[in-house]
Amino acid sequence: ARATYQLGMCHLKKGEKEKAAVYFQEAVDYYPNQSSVVKKAQKQLDKLPTNSIEPTMTQVMHNTIDADGLIHFKSPNVISNDNSEPITTDGFFNSDFVKLTKMYEEDGTEVPFEVKHEGDIYRYRVMFNEPIMQGESITYYHEGTIKGLARNVPGTTDIFRYFMNHYPAAGQPVLRIETYLLPENAIFLSTSTPELQKTQKDGRIELRVEKVIPTDGSLMTEFQYKLAASAGLLKFKPVNPVVSDSFPKTIG
Repeated sequence: ARATYQLGMCHLKKGEKEKAAVYFQEAVDYYPNQSSVVKKAQKQLDKLPTNSIEPTMTQVMHNTIDADGLIHFKSPNVISNDNSEPITTDGFFNSDFVKLTKMYEEDGTEVPFEVKHEGDIYRYRVMFNEPIMQGESITYYHEGTIKGLARNVPGTTDIFRYFMNHYPAAGQPVLRIETYLLPENAIFLSTSTPELQKTQKDGRIELRVEKVIPTDGSLMTEFQYKLAASAGLLKFKPVNPVVSDSFPKTIG
């Protein structure tokens, strides 16, 4: 925590306020038990102008978790055209433990796309049904599944831990909103994510995280839950450990 705080001070002395805010925020979020350092970091954050970490981009991801740990996600994406030329395509990539199954417009119309596997990532090219003209915006959706982020705690069969460190890598502050609908009758146990809130949806526990991620920063989401005996746990082989991702990342 002390080293993180000192890195923030180094950037602050150089006038790099956004980078300083990243390290100060990290000290506050990830080292809550080191109260003296946390107080110093929070004091520096309070001094920084609010526009140093104001979001100009929003990412939203809704996740539903099965009893075996498989995650079904839905993510809205807004494309705005501030240029004079029409936009006909878009592109992004994500880690290959994320399987994107469909894209569609708000009215349900499918959006065609191509995908290419390179190493441990998938690259996507989206072809919009109609050009997005200057001054126009559209919203379309991604849906798919994610394996390996919610997995059994060693030595147990009914306790799961979710962990993900998300780096938007957007080159600007990002408002990140995540929701997690736990399996039916699951019991929430714990979290190390300060921003995580617990609510109810359709008789199930839903967890929500909302945070402004500074430029070059990240959001660590972690929680544990226990399955009820009626949850119908299936045998599931997790993928290799994953601690970070950059989904979705716009590249053109």
